[in-house]
Amino acid sequence: MVKQAGKKKSGTVTGIEYGRSMVRVATLSLGRGGRVQVRSLSAASVKPARPGVVEDLREARIQALKEALSKHQRDLGTVIVGASRDEVVSRFVSLPSGEAAEIRDMLFFDVERHIPFSPDDAEISYRIVEQVGANESRVLMVASKRSDLYHLLDDLDKTGVQPDRIDVDVHGCGYSFARNGVGNGEPFAVLDLDLKSSRMSLIVDNVLRFSRAIHIGVGSLKEGDSALP
Repeated sequence: MVKQAGKKKSGTVTGIEYGRSMVRVATLSLGRGGRVQVRSLSAASVKPARPGVVEDLREARIQALKEALSKHQRDLGTVIVGASRDEVVSRFVSLPSGEAAEIRDMLFFDVERHIPFSPDDAEISYRIVEQVGANESRVLMVASKRSDLYHLLDDLDKTGVQPDRIDVDVHGCGYSFARNGVGNGEPFAVLDLDLKSSRMSLIVDNVLRFSRAIHIGVGSLKEGDSALP
């Protein structure tokens, strides 16, 4: 979604899942023969915040990331942060063009149709996932409020983390499975079940086709059917 330039490439990559109930950190590197090896794993719970108090949640997530990093190896290498799916807007849009420049112009010209906030306060990223003939393209668009993104970067800075890239958690997970040949070409779904919410992505023909965040988690399931919407 967002990528910073000018940082050195590294054979070590760290992914940070910056969730609302858990923060997880995983560091991978290439070993002999090009095999990926897990170098370090850590996690910390996000303490409950007062309902509706955004600053409480931000501080709780900062402290959780600090705790997770304190148990983690220091060499993080390239850092990719996964923003929670329920904190961004993700849409699949069909556009009547096969030209990259035209697609960008069309998307940004009509973007207010696809996001529930002002385009002036939006950070928008997109990728062309499919071309249907010469004159139609399917585009995955991801948008975040610019103010929310600045808050995220500020929170990460307070922990000493300088991300090389910010992605969407369940999107990155889906891409990882697709690129490693999971499903043998058949459609499959990736479900990330957390304490308070869950995220799902649907992969068809090794391409992300759908993603959604739902407010059903392990806590809801443990409480019984009466807790489910």
